[in-house]
Amino acid sequence: MIVYTLATALLLALVDCSRNMANTPTRILHAATPNLARRQTVDITEQYEFTLHYVEGSPDYVKRKSMSAAMRIKSEHPTFILEDFDHVLHEVRCDRESMEITFSSTEMMEKFRSRSVELEQYRVLTSHTTCNEAGGRASWNITTVSWEGSTAHLTGHPVEWDYDYTLDFGEPRHELTPIAQNRLQRRDTQPTSTSPSEPTAQSFSFEKSAIDRQLIPVTNSTVEKFIGLVPEGFGLKCKNCTVQGNVDVIGGTIDVRGKNVFQVLDQLEDLKDSFVSFVTNDVFAHIELEASWQGASADVPLPTVRFLEVPIVGIEVPGVARIGVFFEALIAFQATLKKDLTLSYGFQVAVPNNSTAIANLGNVNGSTVTGFTSTSLTPLPFDYQSENLTLSLSAALQPKISLTIDVGSGKVSTGIGASVLLDIPKYAIDITPRTGAIDLNCTEVVGREPTQMESILGSVGNITHIAPSYQIGAGFELTVDQINLPATTYTYSALSKAFSAPTGCVAHIPGTGLVAATDIAVSISSELERVASQSRALASAFATANGQQNFGTAPVAPTDSPSGGGMRVFGGGGGRGGGVRCAVVVMGVILGRML
Repeated sequence: MIVYTLATALLLALVDCSRNMANTPTRILHAATPNLARRQTVDITEQYEFTLHYVEGSPDYVKRKSMSAAMRIKSEHPTFILEDFDHVLHEVRCDRESMEITFSSTEMMEKFRSRSVELEQYRVLTSHTTCNEAGGRASWNITTVSWEGSTAHLTGHPVEWDYDYTLDFGEPRHELTPIAQNRLQRRDTQPTSTSPSEPTAQSFSFEKSAIDRQLIPVTNSTVEKFIGLVPEGFGLKCKNCTVQGNVDVIGGTIDVRGKNVFQVLDQLEDLKDSFVSFVTNDVFAHIELEASWQGASADVPLPTVRFLEVPIVGIEVPGVARIGVFFEALIAFQATLKKDLTLSYGFQVAVPNNSTAIANLGNVNGSTVTGFTSTSLTPLPFDYQSENLTLSLSAALQPKISLTIDVGSGKVSTGIGASVLLDIPKYAIDITPRTGAIDLNCTEVVGREPTQMESILGSVGNITHIAPSYQIGAGFELTVDQINLPATTYTYSALSKAFSAPTGCVAHIPGTGLVAATDIAVSISSELERVASQSRALASAFATANGQQNFGTAPVAPTDSPSGGGMRVFGGGGGRGGGVRCAVVVMGVILGRML
C-alpha cells in the first residue's frame, strides 16, 4: 500500500520569503493627540498613569478611517510629558546623552525646576526631532539637571519602554491630530517643509494562478532544498489553480508587563488580554489537481513544500511594537492506494465576506472564528483511468495567517508569534469497487431479488462507489520566545465541523473512462425499449406469417431451447438466471455502442 502526504502552496511564483519584518509593508502610526488645545496644560507635574495616542499618516495627512493606537501606561517612574506643555517651550534639542529644554515662560520654567529638583531620577517623554525615532516617542531616563538662564541641561539617555502598558489599535474612535515633530526647531533655522504622505495600504489583496504547473517533481533548485526526498515516479500538477482575496488586520490589544518583557515571558499571564483580529473578504479558490503514481516508493513520505509566503500589511508604533503579518496558501494532499494511477481531482470554494478570526494571545483557548463554517464547496469532476480501484484521498485548502509581535525598539525586544490555521475545506473521497447486483446508488442488493435493472448494472463490471465528505476546520498556534530558553508553543482547535456530500456511482469503461451509473441506466432503459420494440415487431410478423393475428406482443421461446428461455428477453419465465443472461446480452449491445 502506498501512502503519500503533500502540503504545497498554490501561489504562482517560487519564492523563499523570510519573515523579516524590515521587508514587509507596514502601516506606521505616528505620535498624535486627540485635541491639541486640551493637552496644553496650565501646570507642569510628573505623571504615573497616562495615555499616548498614535495615528496613521503624517501631520499634513489625516485619513479618517486610518489605523490608530492608544497606549495606556502605568509607570513606576515619575514622567514629564513634554508635548503636554509645548506651548511654554521655545526649543527642545537632544543628542546621544543629553537634552536641552528652553522655556519661553519663566513661570512654567520655575514649576518644572521645583518639581524636578525633588526627584532623584525621572523620565522625560519626548515627541520631538533629534530626541526620538521619526514619528514616534522616546522615554528618557534623566539623572542630572543644570540650568543656564531659561534652559535646562538634562543628562540622560533614551531607555526601552519598560512600563506596564496596554496598546489598543484599530479604527480611530475620535479625531486625532498627528504631532509635528519639528514644531520646536531653533528659531534661527529655516523650518523644514513636510510633504503630505500618501495613505498606506490597509489590506493585502492577492490573486495568483497556476495553469498546468508541475508542482512535483520540482526543478527549481532554490525550492528543492526545502522539499527533501520525493519518491521517484510520483507527480503532482496544478491543472488549474487560483487563489484570490484579501486579509485585513482590523484591531487588537497588546498587553505588556514591562518589568518582565525583556527578561522571560514564561507564562501567558504576561500577555493577559492581548488579541489580534483579522477579517477576510472576496476569498475564492479553484483547485484542480492531477496526481500520478508510477512505481513510486511507499517508504518515502512527501514533506511540506512552501512555494510562496507573502506579507500582509503590518502595523508599527515606532520604538514600541511591531506587528508583522504573513499569509500562506497551501494544499494538503493525501492519498492511499494499491496500484499505479493517474487521477484528476479538485474543488472550488468561496469564503463568506467579513469572516473573522480573533487570535487570543493571552488565552489561546479563547481564540474564535466566525463565518468560515458557511464556506461554499463545489466539487470538480473526478476522473481516473483504472479498473476495480480502491482509493482514499483528500485535498485541503489550508490558508495560514501568521503574525509576529516584537515589543521594544528592536535593539532589545521579545517576540510573540501566533498563527490562524484554516481548512476551508478538507475534501475527502473514499472509492471502493462493487460486485454483484447494485442499485443506482451503488448499494449492493442483499436480502431480496434484484430488479432487472439492478442485475444489469451489476453485470457491467468495474462499478465503483464514490463517497465524498468535507470538513471545515480552524486552529490557533501561539509561540512565545524566551531569552536564553526554548520557545513555548500553545495550540488550540477552535473549529472542526464535518459535512456529508452526495455519493456517486460510476463504472470504468475501457477507452471511455468513468460513466455515471445513472447514464448507464438511461442507456439500458433506451436499449431495452428498442429491443422490446423489435421483439414485438418480430412477434407480430411471426404471428402474421403463421396466420395467428392475436398472438400478442410478447416474444415466444422455441420449444427446443435447452434452457427453456433462449429467445426470452422479457417475460415472467426463465427465473433469475435467464434475466441475468438477457442483461449480459443487452449490455453487450450497449457497451458496444458506447465504445
